[in-house]
Amino acid sequence: MYTVSITLPLTTYRRLEQWVDQEGRSLERLLQDLLERFLEANTAATASSKTARQVLLAAGRIRPLSDDLRKKSVPDVTLEEIRTSLAQTGSPALSEIVLEQRGRALGAITTWMPARWSNAIPMKPEVTG
Repeated sequence: MYTVSITLPLTTYRRLEQWVDQEGRSLERLLQDLLERFLEANTAATASSKTARQVLLAAGRIRPLSDDLRKKSVPDVTLEEIRTSLAQTGSPALSEIVLEQRGRALGAITTWMPARWSNAIPMKPEVTG
């Protein structure tokens, strides 16, 4: 075991003493438990803080760019430059086109509402002989 000494303001130390009394444990044991919980939580958070890209790569949902696509990419271009370039085309964004098409398609079905499970008719399984 190692010994660690810390200097606390008097008010903090008194609050800590009150907490020790309420918990019914020694100051050393309480601080040791707190430090262990902090370290465990910090280790778990660090281990689980993968980027979405890392998670998707590990799951096989995406893959790295092929050499062919990598040669076509422009690595130093910024997002702002891409947005400016796309804004200059004069045509609507793909998302706007999709929303417009969905709006037209859904406009014809204005009275449709999904059935609630509680209102659903139970289906009997077919028995084949």
